[in-house]
Amino acid sequence: MVKLVSRISFFRIVLVTFFICAQCTNLGAGEKGFLLVTKDYGPGLNENLRLSRLAVTPKKIKITLIVEDHPISYLYDIAKPRELIMLDTIEKTFVKLTTKAVLDQAHALREAVIKREKAVKASRTSTGSMEVTRNIVPITERPVRPLRWVDSDIPVHRWTCTKYSAYDGNETLEELFTTPWFMLGIEPKDFEIFETLKKNFAPLFKYLTVSVVPGLGSRKVWTEPNVKGFPIQLIRFMDNKPYRTMKVLKAERRLWAEGTFDCPIDYTEKK
Repeated sequence: MVKLVSRISFFRIVLVTFFICAQCTNLGAGEKGFLLVTKDYGPGLNENLRLSRLAVTPKKIKITLIVEDHPISYLYDIAKPRELIMLDTIEKTFVKLTTKAVLDQAHALREAVIKREKAVKASRTSTGSMEVTRNIVPITERPVRPLRWVDSDIPVHRWTCTKYSAYDGNETLEELFTTPWFMLGIEPKDFEIFETLKKNFAPLFKYLTVSVVPGLGSRKVWTEPNVKGFPIQLIRFMDNKPYRTMKVLKAERRLWAEGTFDCPIDYTEKK
């Protein structure tokens, strides 16, 4: 009798465990990836605050840029490497960007960025006199200098970071703060999909990624021999003064719900 009761209890435990596991599996259904939330601000953006939200899986990307409370999202699927979908969540419209269309717009976009940076530089150097510029090289065209270790155990937001700096003579160009990859649960291989995006949409790649991952749009800072860890904060300088700051606010592994990387069915396509 005791043996019979024990067997019944054992089978009950097995059935309950199986049921719980099945429920957990259903709750966890989705695409594995990670979430990265960043902010981008400073005189280089005319003091506007840009918030970014990056959702990534091994085969899909969703980048959401929020400027002046207007969110614009970009969807990229490695199965369609030469197509990028831009979503306007306020107007509920979408545009399919092709590689050719982006190339046609790239030159105009670059000229606009350079013009804006020259205007910022001019406003800083004029000081009410006739002097406006002194052969200024916009940040988009400045030479990339190697990052060098400066200090450790620097607190940035919720992480403890290592500080690196890049110099051009006595002028500070950049300050980078990194934390070990394992602290975020992210690995360099998680960003391999960005290589496909860059290959097909090179002119737009920097615009899309520079605010999302500090150092990714201009150069992959974690591949430099002197740099260790994931970039948490990147500060760019002009005349030894902060010009633009990019900072990670949140980073975590996540199971993305079905449809996260799809264009909503109620959106209208703009030609």
